[in-house]
Amino acid sequence: MTVAAPASPVDGIFGIVLQYGVLGVAAIVLFLIAKRLIEREQARADRLEADVRRLNDLMVDQFVPARTKINEAVANASHVIEEIRREKEIEDAARRLQP
Repeated sequence: MTVAAPASPVDGIFGIVLQYGVLGVAAIVLFLIAKRLIEREQARADRLEADVRRLNDLMVDQFVPARTKINEAVANASHVIEEIRREKEIEDAARRLQP
């Protein structure tokens, strides 16, 4: 009958890595640093994505109505210019018909 070895205080992947000594500790430290950096960048990306959504909503709320007003103003200006051009043509034609 074999007796199972008692579980060591450090089991799992960390226990295996620690068997490599200083190199294992360095690997664990680098892993933890990389994990922390990835989490920080993910949080930053989430924050920036929220900012982009907020700015997009702001643009839709403010830019689109302003753009609509601009389009209406340009259409009105074009209409007024066309009326002025017609009146000028009529005046020019009337002047030519006068003796």
